[in-house]
Amino acid sequence: MLGDGATWRDLLWALVNPLVGPLMALLPAAAVVGGLWGLGLTFLWDSLPGSWNGIWFTFIPVNSQTTALLAGPSASWSSRPA
Repeated sequence: MLGDGATWRDLLWALVNPLVGPLMALLPAAAVVGGLWGLGLTFLWDSLPGSWNGIWFTFIPVNSQTTALLAGPSASWSSRPA
């Protein structure tokens, strides 16, 4: 049984899965939250505190209504499933 490669693969899986599994499970949620954040910037950028003056979404610096409107399509594009 110790010479069987499947046994060692199962053992490796049992050790790695508790560490990697939760991280992989959070990736879709992070993508959705990031997309919602970008869409929310379209409407909320004006009410953000002055300390958030240098906020960026994806590759767009959000500092006016125009750039906030550009963050919306960028958010919906970045949260699309592959």
